[in-house]
Amino acid sequence: MKILALDPATVTGYCIGDIGETPKAGAIRLAEADEITAFRKRRMDRRQDPRPIRLYKFLADIAYGQFKAPDIIVFEDVQFQSYTQQCQLWSSLRASIWLFAHFHGVRTIDCLNVMKLKQYATGYGAADKPAMARALYKKHPAFKKQGLDDNGVDAAWLWLWAQENFRRM
Repeated sequence: MKILALDPATVTGYCIGDIGETPKAGAIRLAEADEITAFRKRRMDRRQDPRPIRLYKFLADIAYGQFKAPDIIVFEDVQFQSYTQQCQLWSSLRASIWLFAHFHGVRTIDCLNVMKLKQYATGYGAADKPAMARALYKKHPAFKKQGLDDNGVDAAWLWLWAQENFRRM
């Protein structure tokens, strides 16, 4: 059973692999800072931000590449936004994930909120990014050689959570 875990954002963390194996984790940058500035100047961030489309393309590349479409997708569920554009971007990225799942036969989709993810990873719901990385590399040292940023670390923890919770499917 293949799991894809995602930490959706401008830099989206991902972790993909079959249950029982060490998955591949990393991050993909959906836009550079200068591009985002250009989007805003043309109001593309309000009308047709390319980041959700780029996320969908990345997911499609996974489905048709070496990994094949996953059986399960789990993503970090952000339950807060501090401004309108952040809310719109997050909603659009989540919609990209949902559409991909629908059109590519993903059997199960789930999410885990930030506090629960931190609690699962470290035992502390307000853990910071360095604590999340330390806990990952201590409990699962195989991830250390993958050179993950904080987005990749979060995705790895999401994948591990999904493996534990969906193994019985």
